[in-house]
Amino acid sequence: MSRFSAAWPLAKGSLRRGKVKWLLMAALLGLAIAVYLSYGTFMAGANAGARLAVDPPLLPADLVYRGNRPLPDSEIEDWQRTSGVTAFAEARLTDYHTAYGTLRVYALPIDSPLWQLAGVGSAASEAPVTVPGVGEILLPAGLFAGQGVVGTEVTLIPPRAPAGKSMVMVTGLHSAADAVLGQAALVRALRHGPLPNSMFFWTTGQGATNSLAASLEVAYLGPNRPVLYRPTDPTVVHQGSAAAMASGILAQTYMPGFGIMTMVFVFAAIGLFTTSSLAFLDRKRELAILKTIGLESQGVTDMFLIEQGVVAGIGIVAGILLGYLIVPRVTAVLPVAHSITLASVLKAIVAGLVVQAAGVVLPALTARVATVNQLLYNMPIPLHSRRISQSEV
Repeated sequence: MSRFSAAWPLAKGSLRRGKVKWLLMAALLGLAIAVYLSYGTFMAGANAGARLAVDPPLLPADLVYRGNRPLPDSEIEDWQRTSGVTAFAEARLTDYHTAYGTLRVYALPIDSPLWQLAGVGSAASEAPVTVPGVGEILLPAGLFAGQGVVGTEVTLIPPRAPAGKSMVMVTGLHSAADAVLGQAALVRALRHGPLPNSMFFWTTGQGATNSLAASLEVAYLGPNRPVLYRPTDPTVVHQGSAAAMASGILAQTYMPGFGIMTMVFVFAAIGLFTTSSLAFLDRKRELAILKTIGLESQGVTDMFLIEQGVVAGIGIVAGILLGYLIVPRVTAVLPVAHSITLASVLKAIVAGLVVQAAGVVLPALTARVATVNQLLYNMPIPLHSRRISQSEV
């Protein structure tokens, strides 16, 4: 006969006599699991809905890096050797103060492929626009169309410390329709002017883009970059940026909920510990009798394992069933239907077992090491003791 087969009748009788306390423990565990499944599934569904609701940005390249400091030639050469980068273009971005408000201006080299992407120099367009010369500027057609600004002069005042002003002639409107060039004016970069601070990358695929974006974020944006950043902060933009930002905003918005879920498990562990401790106090005389008639410490451990295993099984099953009842009602408000996944169920089971163990381990150890006299006469029960047979002085 195995150990657990021998301990099963004792555990069964204890479960039957204290069914109210054991059911209470199972209910606490099941409630914690149901809350975990409901909130976790709601967050997963909300993130999926956010990704679908946010349209990917229209970009002139696979990845755009906009910095706030000059990029030396050594860094540009390192990027040129980066695996997965097929082509790149450098640019200088400056935000000027003008009569039209703050105007973003990209300074592009004369041979930059970004001119063609902006429709500059294309004879196929209805109103061909040429690359501006020194002291000339192209304004975005999406912002200035129909305002009659072509042929007028614009005063560009540098940001922060306005040491001087630059007068440039508006020679045309470029037709870039993307989310980067389409919102900025274009000028020609001086051969010996300021170093570029922005880069446009073309890669071999989305995998290479994601890898490059991750390396740029680690190297230039810092580990503690907030989700909501200012327009002047360094930025890495690619097709997945909008969805990632939406998910990040949701995660920060609902971050207190994860703390609440943690507290739910903590309170469940405290409740399990309290209930199991009261159950141990009520069973002191029973345990003393069992140890008197020959029940060893291993038998006490086996009995507690069976009891807590039954309680954990009932609590986990009840929590999962309750979660399956609650989740459809919780996720009904989301734009995308989302159900409980196998991974979340496994995580809930592991978390439930950890909470169960944390709540009952101390009473179980106390019952294991207690002697008959300690149980009968309410004597202190040390978890660790050492017999001294001779003087150690």
